[in-house]
Amino acid sequence: MSPVLFPFLIALLLPALASAQEGPASKPSSRPASRKAGKPGLVVQPRWITIPNLGRFQVSGAAFTKKNLPVFDPAELVKNIDKLAGKPIRLRGTVHKTCAKKGCWMWVRKGDAKIYVRFKDYAFFVPKKGAEGRPVFLEGVAKKTKMSVEMARHLAEDAGDHEAAKKITKPVDMIQVTATAVMIQAKKAPKTRKAGADPASRPAGKRPAGGGARR
Repeated sequence: MSPVLFPFLIALLLPALASAQEGPASKPSSRPASRKAGKPGLVVQPRWITIPNLGRFQVSGAAFTKKNLPVFDPAELVKNIDKLAGKPIRLRGTVHKTCAKKGCWMWVRKGDAKIYVRFKDYAFFVPKKGAEGRPVFLEGVAKKTKMSVEMARHLAEDAGDHEAAKKITKPVDMIQVTATAVMIQAKKAPKTRKAGADPASRPAGKRPAGGGARR
């Protein structure tokens, strides 16, 4: 998606996400309850919403703020981290990996640049599988960090990469974003609407009958 469209997409997302937060969950989940599961206005488990003319997205976390925050891809964030550390930003990229056990972390990438993402207060989650390769947009705060050997091995094990875990022998320097709001776009493009159909006739966040959580 073009960087120019990102602020427009966020503007459309705000009411859609609010609708998703108020509605029923799209699919039961076996993921453990979050420590902040009772926090009002928080989508704890990923939920599908539809944004007319843009398609379907899985959202989790709090609503995106209405602030005009700067938007970066992973490569841009790496390049500018000294100026951006500790400041709220928006990050766009592609999901590289997610935690296969709980959905409690993910890697976002563009080219060779990768950003490690955790979720504020361990309060919400992303899909455990099926998100790889999909566009992702999130809001949070970035920082430089050094991951211990133990933690780096733990992440590799969570991702199912046991061989990689064995090869980690020293702390890993990285950039981490602690996210407060996440949206992951569906792989498949939305079906073309029938001529004359009113995009506003289907409220954002509502799924067509029988749509379930399938893409």
